[in-house]
Amino acid sequence: MKDLILQIDWTQIIITIITVIIAPMIVLLLAEAKKWIATKTDNELTKRFTDLVLNAVSAANQEMVGQLKDAHLFDKSKALEVKEIVKMKFFSYLTIEGKKELDRLFKDVDNFIADVIEKQVGDKKILKAQDPLQVMNVMPEDYMV
Repeated sequence: MKDLILQIDWTQIIITIITVIIAPMIVLLLAEAKKWIATKTDNELTKRFTDLVLNAVSAANQEMVGQLKDAHLFDKSKALEVKEIVKMKFFSYLTIEGKKELDRLFKDVDNFIADVIEKQVGDKKILKAQDPLQVMNVMPEDYMV
């Protein structure tokens, strides 16, 4: 038995174990790490694009929407105009590489932008409804039937 153990080429057995078991595991781990990094990068880019849309919404709100609402001129057609201005402002923030990444991440870029805008508008309406001081800012058209 001792002779048999001494005759075994342990180096060859270790190389075989590494080749059959450990090497594929390393390849699998590297592939998973690459996927994880790509997902993390895509999530970060999505957040950055969302923040840029929100910046454009805030700018348009300060520059136009407030004035239109104060003058009682803000209606659905003006809302559509503002939405287009937000899109143009958002695209003006992007570099050529940014536009390529945006197209890679989203099948429908316009839909992404519209969704971010609508979420922001919805969030503001919820905050306005929760703020008791906003009750004093009721417009006459709010009572129209």
